[in-house]
Amino acid sequence: MGLHNRLSVMHRSVQSMPFKILPQLGIALIMLGLAAAAQAQERLPEASFAVDTEIGFQPVPDALSAYLKAQKAAAGKHQFCVIGYALPQAAGPELKIAWVHWAQGKRLVYWEQSAPDVASRETLLLSRRNLNLKKDVAPKGQSAQGSTYLVQSQWVDALLADCKRRGKNYLIHHRK
Repeated sequence: MGLHNRLSVMHRSVQSMPFKILPQLGIALIMLGLAAAAQAQERLPEASFAVDTEIGFQPVPDALSAYLKAQKAAAGKHQFCVIGYALPQAAGPELKIAWVHWAQGKRLVYWEQSAPDVASRETLLLSRRNLNLKKDVAPKGQSAQGSTYLVQSQWVDALLADCKRRGKNYLIHHRK
């Protein structure tokens, strides 16, 4: 049976359903969409790169130091893991982004590659996603329930494991 015929049969089936079932069907379809979005969030890009070799992220230690200063971090040693991902685009060059895990601050920060006339620390400081790993992560076994900011704990776990495996670690000595 061809796609057109299957769609026609589905259309006739939906038309013959009692009116009370249609809202439930709509809710089920919405839930399927949310589940698919949550599952997509758990997948990490396959292509990664070393952030310290890419213009637009260099110099990484300077950007991390500026981030600590902006966060008013305590003086001392701070550990970071940074992993870069190359995201394919429909048109044009791939998009290069990075995730920065600050262990002591329990933060996960989305870092976009800066334009040639912008310092890399600026794009880190002005990040659209500066996740507090204590507050911005849905508990294990629970969904983000349609939130546009909460992230799934499984995705965070996968990202941190990938950073350990393929990312680069930085130790920054911060002075107030």
